[in-house]
Amino acid sequence: MTPSMRFCALLPCLLLLSALTPSCDSQVAPEFRGEALLTLRGSVEIDDPPEDAELVPAVAFFNGETGMVHIVDVEVEGEFPSDFVLRVMQPPPAEALFEGPDGIESALGYITAVTADRPDSFAYVTSSGGAAACYSNESGGGCDSWRWWCSGAGEAMSCYSERMHCPQNDGPAPGCEVVDSAGDSSLKETWSKFAGLSEDLVLVHLSEALDADAADAERLGLPGLPAGYSVLEPQPGYDPDSPESSDCDMAIERRAVELHAEANDTGVSYDYLIAQGGCGGEDQEAWVPCDPRTDRIWREISEEFRDQAIAELGCRAVGHWQVLEDAESTRIALRIGSDVRPSVFAPDGYSHTPTFAQAVAFGGAEPPEPDPYFSSLCGAPEEQPLAWDEVGPTGQTPEELFAGLESECITEVQWDAAEYVPFEGQPQVRVEPASGSSEIEVAVMLDRGSARALSFPDGMGDRCDPTVLIDGEVQARSADGVIDGGGRFTANEYAVAHAKQPYEEHGGSLEVDAELLPGERVFLEYHVGASHLSCIGNISVFVQTELDPFDGAPAGHMHSVGNWSSNGCEPFGAERQDASSPIEGLDRSPQELVQSWFGAVTLPGQWEDGGQAELTLSATLAETTVCVGPDYLDAAVTLSYGMSDGSIAERTVEGSLSISYRDPARPEGRLLLIDDVTCASTSSALPHASASCEEQAALTVRAQLLHDGNAIDTSDGLRVYEYDRGGVWDLYGKEGRQQDWLDYEAADRRRIFTPTP
Repeated sequence: MTPSMRFCALLPCLLLLSALTPSCDSQVAPEFRGEALLTLRGSVEIDDPPEDAELVPAVAFFNGETGMVHIVDVEVEGEFPSDFVLRVMQPPPAEALFEGPDGIESALGYITAVTADRPDSFAYVTSSGGAAACYSNESGGGCDSWRWWCSGAGEAMSCYSERMHCPQNDGPAPGCEVVDSAGDSSLKETWSKFAGLSEDLVLVHLSEALDADAADAERLGLPGLPAGYSVLEPQPGYDPDSPESSDCDMAIERRAVELHAEANDTGVSYDYLIAQGGCGGEDQEAWVPCDPRTDRIWREISEEFRDQAIAELGCRAVGHWQVLEDAESTRIALRIGSDVRPSVFAPDGYSHTPTFAQAVAFGGAEPPEPDPYFSSLCGAPEEQPLAWDEVGPTGQTPEELFAGLESECITEVQWDAAEYVPFEGQPQVRVEPASGSSEIEVAVMLDRGSARALSFPDGMGDRCDPTVLIDGEVQARSADGVIDGGGRFTANEYAVAHAKQPYEEHGGSLEVDAELLPGERVFLEYHVGASHLSCIGNISVFVQTELDPFDGAPAGHMHSVGNWSSNGCEPFGAERQDASSPIEGLDRSPQELVQSWFGAVTLPGQWEDGGQAELTLSATLAETTVCVGPDYLDAAVTLSYGMSDGSIAERTVEGSLSISYRDPARPEGRLLLIDDVTCASTSSALPHASASCEEQAALTVRAQLLHDGNAIDTSDGLRVYEYDRGGVWDLYGKEGRQQDWLDYEAADRRRIFTPTP
């Protein structure tokens, strides 16, 4: 746990949970009179107050686990909001408290303004978004759009979404209406009875005192905090947008980069890392090659050298703050606004510079943004048991859907467990055996009584279509003893089993040596396709590094270590078919389509420097059979290509072809050329006229041609990526290309040939 995470655990309502909303009864009955626990005096400026509503002051406490904000009434004298005295008579409600690892219960609140009829607790929307699609037709067309508003996190996340239809697509028009919605509509109305939060003033309540020598107090520059209420404010002169703050932040970053370079002898400068922010942009005129080390270096700088730079320079970074010592006699002037929130995401969903209150809430760290698309669009699911022979919502019975999955098969497995590369901060993992083959027996058993239909009665869109699920178990055992294990799974109507097993429970001789950090864990994952579509599957090593804080889904790094396919087709659900036979639903065979679309292609165009040329290309199927799925086919092809100006000598290489025919009347094809050339020595020859093995180590030629059934889309063109000796290639090139993670963005140069439309 990082220091910032520890602090957020101590002061929870710093709400690492970017969507928060509370619930609690008013804390001070009208007849209550007693000693105030906290007194504040001053004035507030309210941005965009609710229309036609009288506002009264209150304190808003947040619970970062539930995403609820709890409104606590206060006593007030004078004129609000211009000149008032505010007295907090009660501690935070129990619902707002969070117990940190040291046992101290804490809560954090903001001064706010609410209407008299506001609820005592409500969802505070801190993430929102949407999408839209417009279309034209004979009647003029229209636009369909959907938006979502979410609060909370994990199991406590709640969302509201709605879909709107407008009859015209050329701007706002009368007649727009909400045609579908799901979830709690009150989330959309967060600001109707609530003016927002106070900027640059935070109330902290602790059940026990925080010692000055506590790690969190020391890191954040605090002199410790007493039990009860404390008021926090920015250090004098704090302004996150001021030149001084910007200069301080930049100076800290520059010094941290220098410290990292000195400690690791990288020679990498701050300006170099900043330039990497725009690397590999295909649309950029000036090509900046991407250095694979960049993400790892920034991570190491943040974790190991930033605090050292702050200590050396003495200037204050975002997240440092101080106690307002004499809060009762100090006159305060605050701004209350809807943009001040326990999240660094503005109401419109765009990231913005955190205010001081947000910096306090997150210790200067940006929380992850949730992806609530599915939950907001589909709502809560409903399950209905299905008998094995009962027709479900897909129009088929579980027997028809899953019979092919419930079986045993025996075929050959190929071990391909090349070393993991510690790239972009990934843990290094070594797997044995790294190569070889063996016979493997795979069994899939189904729990027929677990078949069930899953529907979304409040859902919108085809992503919320009903589905059928069934539980089962996978067992796999190889003849060489490398694999002996399996696990439970839940499959849908696509009939693919995906089982997960902790590595330590695996009974085979497969060895996984992983350099793990605390909390990380290794799993084996088994993917198995329906056996009536051939015996297809793979085994992967999954290094789980964390759980997503919003949906609990595991995150980490996966690498396939073994693959089997009795028919040589990798996609689950594909079968071998004669390439000369017509495809079901189409009137042509794969051979005819390839010959018609890509048999002889000539594309005139020009290079970036203005040089005119023609790209010539021809493709033929490399085998007499192809892999055919329900509405697609994949095939290996033999490609011959070259440039008329001699810049690329004619070459023959392997390529790949994919054809989709979801709409049989309009099949679409994608032809992919990737030609990787590596210099064996400085005297070797490269096919590119401008390239020499004396200066270069390798190059990659890449082209993608798309055919829409009528013509070729030439927008992608052809690209040549060149890797110099002594550059990124020498650091990662050969190993990275072999393991298929070296990105073309790491090339030292890029040349583009653009065909004429």
